[in-house]
Amino acid sequence: MERSALVYSLTAEGDGCYPMNYDVLANALLDELRSAYGATGLEEVISGVAARMAQPQSSLLKGASAEDRVEATCTQLREQDVVANWERDGDVFLLHRRTCPYPEEALRNSAACVIDVAYIRELTGMDARLVEWRVRGDRPYTYRLQPLAAAV
Repeated sequence: MERSALVYSLTAEGDGCYPMNYDVLANALLDELRSAYGATGLEEVISGVAARMAQPQSSLLKGASAEDRVEATCTQLREQDVVANWERDGDVFLLHRRTCPYPEEALRNSAACVIDVAYIRELTGMDARLVEWRVRGDRPYTYRLQPLAAAV
């Protein structure tokens, strides 16, 4: 039997067309962390994950105005292929995300949403509250952002 002289392989783009099942891995990790360390331990891990994810950008935003931090956060989200915009409502900012970076994880495990809120909090340096989200059937996701000194 003669063997082909050519060897074929997928490009990264082609490989991306196949299912990745990241949600299975992420949910199993979150469930195991909750089981091993309890709710408090999971919250500590979530805070650390959010800080690690935000660190490159948040360190650049030290001393920036609240408005500049919110705009930079939207820019960062857009660089991750998340559709995002914001508006101001008095002293409060409303950040709207039209897409979810973790749709499968969020449907099964609320910790994915908690990580995302902590990430937004780290990036903006503000009190961040998710007031509308897909798990409840809302569109878009809306974060209420308030400077820490004025947070209620």
